[in-house]
Amino acid sequence: MDSKRTQISRHLENAMYQYLVDKWELPNASQIPDGEANAKQICAQGVADATCANIDPLIAPQFIAYVPRDELEPCALYSGYKTFTYS
Repeated sequence: MDSKRTQISRHLENAMYQYLVDKWELPNASQIPDGEANAKQICAQGVADATCANIDPLIAPQFIAYVPRDELEPCALYSGYKTFTYS
């Protein structure tokens, strides 16, 4: 299961980089904190909540088909994955 999570994390990271290259900004960049210690939950698809970063703008054929959800994530608001930027 950890290898699957690692693979999904890489897909999310690649989609975010592709979006950044295409749009010159991250999706909802103001919701993404700086630094790994401040990593924020990624919202489940279709969820807009202040406690998580909504990356739904990534959902397009050229970036990613959907926001994956970790089956072990107990909160329906979250995908089970986190995001942050490097300073």
